[in-house]
Amino acid sequence: MGCCSGRIYMKEDGQGRTTTYPLPSFTCTIAATPTWKFLAMPIQTPFKTVSEELLAEYLDGHQYDWDYEPPIAGKSKVPDFRVRRGALGLLCDVKERSPKTAPPGARAFDPIKCGRKLIESGRDKFVEFDDRLCALVVFNNGDCDTRLDPTCIFGAMLGRPGFSWGVDTRTGRGVPGSAHGVFLERDGKMVSHYRPFTPRASTSNISSVIALSQYRVPNPLFEEAFDEKSAEFLNRLGRELTFGEECELRYSLIENSIPMTLKDVARVVVCVNPFARHPLPDQLFNGPYDERWSIVDGQLRRVFAGGQLKAASLSGGSASG
Repeated sequence: MGCCSGRIYMKEDGQGRTTTYPLPSFTCTIAATPTWKFLAMPIQTPFKTVSEELLAEYLDGHQYDWDYEPPIAGKSKVPDFRVRRGALGLLCDVKERSPKTAPPGARAFDPIKCGRKLIESGRDKFVEFDDRLCALVVFNNGDCDTRLDPTCIFGAMLGRPGFSWGVDTRTGRGVPGSAHGVFLERDGKMVSHYRPFTPRASTSNISSVIALSQYRVPNPLFEEAFDEKSAEFLNRLGRELTFGEECELRYSLIENSIPMTLKDVARVVVCVNPFARHPLPDQLFNGPYDERWSIVDGQLRRVFAGGQLKAASLSGGSASG
């Protein structure tokens, strides 16, 4: 009598990515050879999108327990993931932007527009989950018009990013040092009315908008080699390298088998909804390459950065997600 349990690893057709999917425990007898062979074969992954696959990779890599598309009693909608870590649990729905190539020629576009659409999709999924902790996970799968950095995500949540500064009414001149970033009273998906200010009730079920991406871990040996060669050029030429010369130096180091990055890792950037009905606990989504951004004293601030991310920044690494 044999027994197998745990996760089975498989590949998504045409994608070349290895993913995992929970497989319930089962038993089989040695005599049941045809059945055993069938169960041991790779099974088609159930994931519908690249972003779902990447989130599963992140959750597995950070020791979260999760269920895919679990039915929730009393609810008509089915979230993509139910996630658990210890006593904490939440529901996640994953939305992504599909690949889109930029048309030829110069043009203008709104980098926040697609983020608003993603939030609107998440609102529809979580509208009946006011009794649960929920998070919207967003991913850009190659849409040239989508930006999912914290400024753009908070712009989609609160209003268009802008700036403000004080003016001395006696002189008509700006007050030095008074300029600061603001979110203008326009197009915020978490806001129902600006005057009087009223948060949007239907989006208060979203504790946070979480940008999922792959972070390219910088190679410290590459940075060391670059600094060493730059110092040699400075001593020989008596001046700093130009931008073009820096690019040539980096290319030459890569050609000499010194990679700029070590690996790609799945990571998240959490953008906290300041009007959330159930705030996202700090114990969730706090991995070594993760970030968390929030509104502090009216300003957008990074309130958490993982240890490996901070170490990469201190070492001069410039790789990003």
